Amino acid sequence: MEPTLVAVLSDINMPGMDGLQLLGEIKQRFPDLPVMMVTAYGDDERRRQAAAYGAADFLAKPVDFEHLKAQLRRLPGVADRRQLGPQRICPNSLEEEVRK
Repeated sequence: MEPTLVAVLSDINMPGMDGLQLLGEIKQRFPDLPVMMVTAYGDDERRRQAAAYGAADFLAKPVDFEHLKAQLRRLPGVADRRQLGPQRICPNSLEEEVRK
């Protein structure tokens, strides 16, 4: 079985490219791929920017993992999964694609 990328979870504050830039790049190349943004700063401006760039959700730290799992189960291609565990699916391929 080939692994499938069904969503991206990204922090907003990262070294190099920030999460909002990454969100914009992902949405340009993969417009149907859901992206959830995570941040320690749940301010309205960042939430507005994330929504404008096409984020599927905006989660504030500390992350409520029950809420996160519920949101992930609502995404296309995930609803049929019985269990969501800590998996990294294709961890480098998307980053490599975005950097091209």
